[in-house]
Amino acid sequence: MKRAFVNMGLIAGSVLISLVILELIARSFYDVPSPYPTKPGIIVYDQRGFWSMEPGLESSIDNIVDFRNKQLTIHENGSRKLPCLNQTGTHAQDIYLIGDSQTFGWGLSDDETWANQTQCLLNKKVPGRYRISNLGVPGIQVDQYVMRGIRQVLQRIKNNDIVVISMTWNDLVGFYSSPDWVTSRLKDAQLVEGRSANGGIIVTADPAPQPGHPGLVTAPPTDLNFVGSRPYTRLAPETWRYNFYQQYGLFVPMVDSAENFLYSMNYVSAGFRLVWSRAKLLFYKIRPADSFFKKVPADSYKFNFLSLKALSHRLEKQGARVLVQFLPNRVFFDDYYYYSYSKNGTVFPVRDFFWHIGKPFCDSLKLNCINRFDDLKTSDRDAHTFSYDGHYNAIAAERIGLALARDIIDFSPPLK
Repeated sequence: MKRAFVNMGLIAGSVLISLVILELIARSFYDVPSPYPTKPGIIVYDQRGFWSMEPGLESSIDNIVDFRNKQLTIHENGSRKLPCLNQTGTHAQDIYLIGDSQTFGWGLSDDETWANQTQCLLNKKVPGRYRISNLGVPGIQVDQYVMRGIRQVLQRIKNNDIVVISMTWNDLVGFYSSPDWVTSRLKDAQLVEGRSANGGIIVTADPAPQPGHPGLVTAPPTDLNFVGSRPYTRLAPETWRYNFYQQYGLFVPMVDSAENFLYSMNYVSAGFRLVWSRAKLLFYKIRPADSFFKKVPADSYKFNFLSLKALSHRLEKQGARVLVQFLPNRVFFDDYYYYSYSKNGTVFPVRDFFWHIGKPFCDSLKLNCINRFDDLKTSDRDAHTFSYDGHYNAIAAERIGLALARDIIDFSPPLK
């Protein structure tokens, strides 16, 4: 019996030593990404009912593997700094960018974001006319776009100001409020949902708007500001796991679910990261072609676009011009990921699937939609995204900035 325990110990020790050697070899080729590219809790709650970046934040973004020490600066109003913006000048038109991490510029320095690239180009083409505010916040969805647009941006709108609402793939396939919430937002905009003769989703004027529902903002435009006081309510604040990582450089994997455990192991082991990335690709190749669509909640597409219509309608009544910008996922515009994740094109009926789904809603709801698929499509793997993280890189930001600057100039009325 004693000999058996000794043999088991030797086997276990050999396995452990082998794993350590394999991990050291893996780390010579692959870094272990940081689970905390920024310090936790930098997204804070504005008392008007939406999430914002922490006012006055000066920090950096660093995930070790894709981007290192990228400057991150937030103004006191919660918008991200645009180095190309002249804060003291006068401007005929304000441009408000509403969106998630792709709008915010995750993994990019202040000067690399497509928001700043757009500002730089507009400065050159039409000096002094435009002032951009980047209101992107990582991790939020359409319901938060609507609340921020109504409760912060609407009060600021002047005639011919522009609001660009950028939708990403996560926005399209998920909706995190209720059908009643959508109905309420439509009522606030004095709209009701209907159907066209061919069955498409439309909205019409509410035949019996309720007294007291919000209408035009009659007060003079207010400053773009943050409403809140310290201590802030923070999204995903610091935890013991973060403090342990900061002190010892070791990440303790999450154990609340098998999915979270496997995901968090990427921050523990370079070897696991290597195996996991290939295992995921294999899974996507062998999974049933309809498995993705089974996970999309019913009516997500409809609820998201109706919510955007409610916001767009109120902004336009106030005098704004509204663009809905489609920012596609690399799963569609990058050849490598498309053929891997779509099973050589069998999962999605068309390559530009985002536009395929969204364009009919844009047409029936009379939304001004623009699409960045052609600007980002590439046959070179990770030409426009960070390899591990997946967000747009500086090259993609430059392309989006160029395209958006062109669209803004075309969308603006002639100066008198």
